[in-house]
Amino acid sequence: MARRDLALVGLAALTGPLWFLASPDFDVWPLAWVANVPLLFAVERAATTRRALLLAWLSGAVTVLGGFYWISKLLERFAHFPGVLAWLAVLLFAAYHGLPFVLFAAAVRVVRARRAVPIALLAPVAFAAAEFITPMMFPFHLALSQAWRPHVIQIADLTGPVGVTALLVLASGAVYDAATRRTWKAPAAAAAIVAAVLAYGHVRLGQVDAAAAAAPTLRVGIVQGNVPFDEKGYENPRLAEEQLHEAQDVSAQLEKAGADVIVWSETSFPYLVPRWAENEIQLRGVRSRFDGDAWKPRFRVPLVFGALTYDAEGHGKTAMLPDRDPYNSVIYMDAEGRFRGRFDKNYLVLFSEELPFVGMFPGLRKVFPRAAGQLSRGTEIVAFPFPLGKDEVRVVPLVCFEDILPAFGRRAAALRPHLLVNVTNDTWFGDTSEPWEHLALAVFRSVELRTWMVRAVNSGVSAFVDAGGRVVKHGGVFDPAEVKTPAQGILGSVSLVEGGHTAYAAVGDVFGWTCVAATIFLVAWSVRGARSRRRSSG
Repeated sequence: MARRDLALVGLAALTGPLWFLASPDFDVWPLAWVANVPLLFAVERAATTRRALLLAWLSGAVTVLGGFYWISKLLERFAHFPGVLAWLAVLLFAAYHGLPFVLFAAAVRVVRARRAVPIALLAPVAFAAAEFITPMMFPFHLALSQAWRPHVIQIADLTGPVGVTALLVLASGAVYDAATRRTWKAPAAAAAIVAAVLAYGHVRLGQVDAAAAAAPTLRVGIVQGNVPFDEKGYENPRLAEEQLHEAQDVSAQLEKAGADVIVWSETSFPYLVPRWAENEIQLRGVRSRFDGDAWKPRFRVPLVFGALTYDAEGHGKTAMLPDRDPYNSVIYMDAEGRFRGRFDKNYLVLFSEELPFVGMFPGLRKVFPRAAGQLSRGTEIVAFPFPLGKDEVRVVPLVCFEDILPAFGRRAAALRPHLLVNVTNDTWFGDTSEPWEHLALAVFRSVELRTWMVRAVNSGVSAFVDAGGRVVKHGGVFDPAEVKTPAQGILGSVSLVEGGHTAYAAVGDVFGWTCVAATIFLVAWSVRGARSRRRSSG
C-alpha cells in the first residue's frame, strides 16, 4: 500500500476515536465538533469511490467499536459466549453500524464530483439523513456526545437528536471548507447557525427554569438495588426475601427523609405478580413484611415498581398459562396499597426479551428457557394518576431502553405527562460506559417533551433530569457481580410542568425526513447536471 493510501487510512480511522472519546463516559465533548474533518479529507482524496466508501466504513466501524465495546461483556454474561466469540460479535456489530458513514460518503462523492456544493451545506444534511434512516439494534445518535451541554441540545424540541448530530457535522464541514476552499462564506454561515442554536438554547433554558419555578414540586425517592444480574430473586426464594427487605428498608429511610413517592427499578420486585392482583394484600407484601402475627408496613408512601407479571387461568389462580409469556411491567401502588395502574413494556429487546419468529414456530419455546427471550409485548402507553392536593398529575412510565426511543417519547407526549419515570436494569453491562451512554441518550426525551424524568436503574446511573435535559442529580455506577454493593437511596425534587407541547412532539421527525429528501435532491441534481453536460459536449 502506498504511503498516500496509508495516510488516508489513518485519517479515516482517526475519526473513530474523535467520536467515541467525545461521548460518555470519556466526555472529551469538544472533539465531536471536528470529528468528521479527517474523514472528509480521506473521502475526498480517495482514488476511487470504492476506496472512499471503504474508508468511511472504517471510520464508522472504529467509532462504534470504541463506543460499544461493552457488548462483549453483555454477551459473555447473558449468552455465555467465550471471550473471543464475544469480541467477534462486537466486530460484526461495529461493521454493520458503520453503514451511516458509508451512506454519507457516497452522497459526498456523488455530489462533490459534479457540483461545487460547500461541505458545510452538504455534510450535515447527508450525515443526518444517513443516521436517521439506518436501522440500529441499539438505537443511538452521535448527538449523545453533547448530552451534558444543555445549550447545544435544546434544539431537540424542534428536530429531535438528529438535529444536534447535524449541527456537529456542520461544524466539521465548516472547518474543512475553511482549510481547503480558502473562503470564509460557508464557515461564516455555519458559525452564525451555531450561534443561533446556542442563543435558542439560552432562551429555552430560561423559559424552562421559569416554568419549573412556578410549578408544584414532588419529592421522589429512588431505590437503586444493586442486585447482581445472575441473582434474580424470583428464581431463588432466599434471595427474594433478602432483596425485598433491603428495598423496603431503603424506602423507609427515603420516606423518613421526606419522599412523597418511591420508585424501584426494572423487575425489582423479586416475585412474579399475577395480573389479576389489585392490591398488595394479594401478594407476599410489597411495602410490608410479616412481623410476629401480622403484616406490618415498612413505609406508607405510594410506590412505582418494576415486576414480571403473568396471566393465570382465573382470579386467584397462581399457575402461569403455558401459552402466555410474562410481561415486563411497571405497577403504580397508591398510599392505601391499591394498584392504580400497570404498564407493560412495549419495545422488547431481541433475543433477551423477544425471540424472532416464535409466533410462527412455537417449537422454539422448547429450545430456549422460559426466562430467556420470551416476554409478552405491551401495546399501550399509560399515565399513572398521582394525587397532588385536589388535583392529579400524570406520570408516564418507560421500561429499559424505551427512554432512548424518540418514537416512544412522541407517543408519551400525547398523554401530556407531568413526569416521566424510567425503570431500568443495565446490570448486564457492569461498570462500563454503557450506563452513561444510556443516560446521555435518555436526556433528549426530557428536552423533546419538556418534562422532568426520574430514572431508577438497578446498578446505575439512577438520576433526575430536568425539562432542559440537565442531570440535576445522579448516583453512581456499580458492578454488583464483581463487588457486592448494598442498595442505595437517592432523594430529589422534580417540578411538575405539563409536557408534550413542543414542535417535535407535534410534527415528529420532519427534520430527519427533510434531510433525507434534501440529500436525494442533491444527489439527483448532481447526476442530472453531469448527464446534461455530457450530452451538450457530445
